[in-house]
Amino acid sequence: MPDDQMIETELSIPILDLLPEHKEHEVDNVIVGKSPLVKAALPKLDKLRRENEYENLKHKFNNVDAIRVLAGGTAQLEDGSWVSPDYSETDNNGLASGATARVVATAVIGFVNNDVKIEVGSHYRGDTQPSPSHVMAEELVHLGIDDTRIKQDRDSFDTVSEIARFLDEAIRNDWKNINIVTNEYHIPRINAFLDSNNLEWLTTDEELTLNLRRALSMIKTGELNVKIIAAENVVKDFDEDIYDEFFKNLPDNDKFIQRMEKERLGMMRIETEGEYTRLDDNGNEMLMKRGG
Repeated sequence: MPDDQMIETELSIPILDLLPEHKEHEVDNVIVGKSPLVKAALPKLDKLRRENEYENLKHKFNNVDAIRVLAGGTAQLEDGSWVSPDYSETDNNGLASGATARVVATAVIGFVNNDVKIEVGSHYRGDTQPSPSHVMAEELVHLGIDDTRIKQDRDSFDTVSEIARFLDEAIRNDWKNINIVTNEYHIPRINAFLDSNNLEWLTTDEELTLNLRRALSMIKTGELNVKIIAAENVVKDFDEDIYDEFFKNLPDNDKFIQRMEKERLGMMRIETEGEYTRLDDNGNEMLMKRGG
C-alpha cells in the first residue's frame, strides 16, 4: 500500500438561490451528491456571501494567487451518489480522509477572495472509483463557486505529483503566494515533502522539471510563498458550531487514530530512512529513495 495561511472585493459569485435547488450534478456519468458537512455549510455560506461577514478571514488569505485542494479520495453514499469522504468514511486507501473539510474550506476561501484561482486534483492510478478532481469540483459548484473558477487536474495521481505540478504551474503563471489546502493531520507530511529538498528525490525525472527546481529554490529564498492550510481551522473560523459538530471529537474516532498512525509512520520513513512508496504508471509500487 503506497504512503502516500484577502482582498476585499465585490463578490460576483452567483447567488446560491439561482442554482436550481442545488441539484446533484452529473460528471462523466457520475452523480455527485452532498456530504453532511456540505449540507450543513450551504445555508451558512449563503449568509456569508449575502452579509459580507468574513472580516475574521480576510487577513489570512490576502493576496493569495492560487490554491490547490489536495485530493482525499471519494466515497459512495447509500443513494449511489459520490462525495469527498468525511472522517467516518474511508478513502481509496481504506483510511479516514476528512476530505469534505477541504472542499468546504476552499469554498469559504473562494467567497472571501473572488480572484483566487482554484485547482482540484487528482485521478488515482488504477482506481475504479470516480476521481477526486471530478467530485471536489462538483461539490464546490454545489456550494456556490462558479465552475469557471475551478480547474481540474486529472493528470496528477498522488500527493507528490499534485504538489510538484502545482509548484511548476506557480512558476509558469508567475504566482508569488500560493496555498495548499488539506487536513490538519496531513500537514506534517506535506511540510516534509517541501523541506530539505525532499521533493527532489520524491519525484520522478519527468516530474522534476526546471520549473519545479526553480520553485523549490524560490521557496528557500522567500520569492515564492507557500502556505499549507488546515481545512478544519478555516471551517472553525467560518462557523464554530459546524466545527464543533464535525471535528471537535476527532481524537475519539478510531478511523482518525488509524490515519494519524499511518501519517506518523510515513513521516518516519521520509525523515529517518529516506524512503517513500509511490505507484508507477502501471499501478505498481515504486520505492523512492534519498540519494537513489
